[in-house]
Amino acid sequence: MYLWNTLPGIGTYESFNPRKFANADLVKTADDVIKSIRSLHTADQFSYATSVEESNQTQTGEGVDWGFFVKGGLVASPSSEANVRWFVTYVYNASDAASKGVKRGWIVNKIDGVEMRGGQASIDKLNAIFLVLLHQLVLNL
Repeated sequence: MYLWNTLPGIGTYESFNPRKFANADLVKTADDVIKSIRSLHTADQFSYATSVEESNQTQTGEGVDWGFFVKGGLVASPSSEANVRWFVTYVYNASDAASKGVKRGWIVNKIDGVEMRGGQASIDKLNAIFLVLLHQLVLNL
């Protein structure tokens, strides 16, 4: 967590006590801390938790990805599919996506004419794109 304790409303290290989230699964621990911080302050909507192994695979090209991560998030109340948006949460510097100008924080509004919200059509579109990418990678091996 970078600078989490400088956000208004979070309090001191002692009062927030991030160690209260500790358990055997380090990724879950980090994710729980992020969720708790967001419940107190909404400044950072793009941080996420991942394992060292998963991060290393994607950064070295061993993983299968787009060179950036996309994650859905609620942008307004009430909680509904219409209030979900898909955000670029991370872009690898050496990726094709970065060289084409993709930036962290971008909102993915549409893909091939499909409006990206919280419904199944959006999820299906993202999955279809991933499957096409995976198929292209397998053919090139």
